[in-house]
Amino acid sequence: MKRYSFIFVIASMLFAGCSNSASKQIIETQAESASLPRAIDSTYCEAFDSVFYAVNATPGGDLHSLMVIQDCKVIYERYGIGHTADELHIMWSATKTFTAVATGFAWQDGLISIDTPIVNYLADELPDSVSPYLNMLTLDHLLKMGSGWKTDLITTRIRAHEQFDPVRTCLSSPFTHEPGTHWRYDNMDTYIAGVIVQKQTGKTLAEYLQEKLFAPLGVDTFYYEQDCRGFNTGAWGLHLTTETLAKLGLFILQRGEWNGVQLLDSAWIDRMMQVHIMQAGGPTDSDWRCGYCYQSWACHIPGSIRADGMWGQYAIVLPDKNAVVTMTTICSDREAQLNAVWEHIYPHL
Repeated sequence: MKRYSFIFVIASMLFAGCSNSASKQIIETQAESASLPRAIDSTYCEAFDSVFYAVNATPGGDLHSLMVIQDCKVIYERYGIGHTADELHIMWSATKTFTAVATGFAWQDGLISIDTPIVNYLADELPDSVSPYLNMLTLDHLLKMGSGWKTDLITTRIRAHEQFDPVRTCLSSPFTHEPGTHWRYDNMDTYIAGVIVQKQTGKTLAEYLQEKLFAPLGVDTFYYEQDCRGFNTGAWGLHLTTETLAKLGLFILQRGEWNGVQLLDSAWIDRMMQVHIMQAGGPTDSDWRCGYCYQSWACHIPGSIRADGMWGQYAIVLPDKNAVVTMTTICSDREAQLNAVWEHIYPHL
């Protein structure tokens, strides 16, 4: 039986005014079979290299890395000037998809139900007055960005290292819609889903993901930001290599299976890939109006989804091509970045 060891190294810089937790939770593992198999095909290079030219030609565009996997092998891999394969990139909101996976493991372990009102899991966190809509709110609503909360009240404050209670702030937030009836992108939805997983498992998201996902996938190192209460932030904050992000995409593409072992019930992956709610104005050919799944976005290619982070951190899962396209980027024109994938990569797979 494989044994994985990990150590937690608390970063020396604490959140200002938050003496009870560190800003980062770093995990180093001793993993076996860490790398994906390579089958680099030079015939793809000219076409796929065009993505670098296209993204870097956008104002302020800087493509850090591009990896393409097909049939479980890396067929293309390139890093921009100054970037390397072992670099830890900030995932921004691509972190959300990992939170959905962690929620799936907690569901598989019998620790949560997606249809149980979240007040049942957060009884010790509730405000003095609990609104009817808060009593209705479930993990299903949170995972599909359908909480109905009016606005995000925590992200700026956590990132500014303010000393406050983000859990109670979320649960005290006013609602503008009944849960499940309207889509609105809100970091509070993911944050609270992550808090519930952490409370029910008794582990941080970093610890739980390391045990359930990263160790079996052979992930060597990552770190994950924490809030003042010691919760991993859920909606953002993971720092990973390009290959680790690509492994997430491949894990989803393989419907929870890795190296012949079904790690996560395929029924949960099917939920993650299903469109649960539509954005206002959708559907169109815009990749931001094709519907929202569980903490991931549907693309205009039928059946495809993506983990999606600010400035263009993508793991695009393409079941029709048995492929995953992974990018880490600083790009303000993210639609142009995705269009480069559809123009220069997708037709050649």
